[in-house]
Amino acid sequence: MVTSDGHLQGTDLETNNFFDVVQGSAVHAVDDKVMSFLKSEDTGMEVFPMVNNFDGTKWMSRVGAFLNDTEARARLRQQVEAFVASDK
Repeated sequence: MVTSDGHLQGTDLETNNFFDVVQGSAVHAVDDKVMSFLKSEDTGMEVFPMVNNFDGTKWMSRVGAFLNDTEARARLRQQVEAFVASDK
């Protein structure tokens, strides 16, 4: 999920609470099971993050405010780049 100010968030699978994926210089995994499985099987499969305006249960109707905010878009780009580079 992406907050309106461009922070990339994941969902804690045990609590269903959102958390910031990038916190300062730390990047947190969003799904330890999938990535560890793909690495252990040596599939060579590439994994790409998907960003959309659906939170798993409903469409997020206020995406326009995010898209019109230059700083929020830049923050999201930086956080997605950090997440992908972390290989988590």
